Amino acid sequence: MLVFLYVAENGGIRVKELSELMGTTPATASRAARALVSPGDLGALPPGLGWLVMASNEREKISRHLYLTPSGVEVAQRLDTLLGRARLIGVVAAPTLRSV
Repeated sequence: MLVFLYVAENGGIRVKELSELMGTTPATASRAARALVSPGDLGALPPGLGWLVMASNEREKISRHLYLTPSGVEVAQRLDTLLGRARLIGVVAAPTLRSV
């Protein structure tokens, strides 16, 4: 889920950059990202959720950049809606100070 959230906030992020943000190795970040691409995509790993796409650009043909798919955008929008409706659970109001 962390991969998904980073890509949602940083469309076009490279796997190497993602690994640095996550504090993992590039291999770990790549495996996590490949589990979120569509099952038919090159290098896809199960469960193949189809939320991300890995692509190269004209400038850096070797680097793989991560973007949300339309399905991924839908998931991100649903998460935003749910978080917007969220309320705090079990929070006790701070005591107010009284003047003496």
